[in-house]
Amino acid sequence: MTVNEAYLIYFSPTHTSKQVAEAIVHGTGIKNILPINVTQQIADEIVIPASALAVIVVPVYGGHVAPLAMERLRYIRGVDTPTVLVVVYGNRAYEKALMELDAFAIPHGLKVIAGATFIGEHSYSTDKHPIAVGRP
Repeated sequence: MTVNEAYLIYFSPTHTSKQVAEAIVHGTGIKNILPINVTQQIADEIVIPASALAVIVVPVYGGHVAPLAMERLRYIRGVDTPTVLVVVYGNRAYEKALMELDAFAIPHGLKVIAGATFIGEHSYSTDKHPIAVGRP
């Protein structure tokens, strides 16, 4: 099967998850990219076809997927859609966040083909108290 479009789905209050998501999709070479930013609002009912690639990137807070991110993803569905799951954490630990995202994906018709974790600049980072500055 040839995949010629990617759904780039992200929750990114500090824009770090968005940067990681864009880099991953760019690396696939897929030119037709459909961004779905769920940072500010719940996604409309979306059904992603099996002929597309879904890339879902969310931040980790306290070792879990940000609860608001999970809520905002709830109307996204696939049809045995190949999916890459990614969690971005701020230099602490991602603990079970990737497993939580996987538990969301499977009953929503998303066929997980890969998962990844990335360290990003911590959301609490400031000039006075830098934490993982400049990442990713």
